[in-house]
Amino acid sequence: MEGIREPLIFLYPNGDAGSRELIARAKKTSKRRKSRVLVNLEHRTYLSLLNSVGALVGNSSSGIIESTSLEVPVINIGIRQRGREHAANVIDVPAERAAIQRGIRRTLSSKFRQNIRGLQNIRGLKNPYGEGRASEIVSRVLTKAPLGEKLLFKHVNLL
Repeated sequence: MEGIREPLIFLYPNGDAGSRELIARAKKTSKRRKSRVLVNLEHRTYLSLLNSVGALVGNSSSGIIESTSLEVPVINIGIRQRGREHAANVIDVPAERAAIQRGIRRTLSSKFRQNIRGLQNIRGLKNPYGEGRASEIVSRVLTKAPLGEKLLFKHVNLL
């Protein structure tokens, strides 16, 4: 991407419409120094990489969910994630070059980063999808759920 001097890492997109064009552009751009195109990453490796980046740029649900827990700034491009709740680390921009570049500059600014990083009780960045304790909560609810016929059989009115 023109004007961006930081290293770039492109991860292959899902098979959505336009993905081949994105891959071709990523490969062309990756010929520059300090850029890589990666096809697939194991989940732990992906999270480790995400935890190390300056910003995530794209339209991935990972930019909405995991990035918040890791306090990673996100430039969410286009309408794919429209309507999904997200935290203050996410900036929505239209799929336009100038808007994306402005979003990148904004998320890399020290002011933006100070707003989302630091002490959680001061900044208030909270993941709307929870804090990684879902299995603990589900286990607690299931251990207290009353067992019996009502749990096994549902009343169905066929008429």
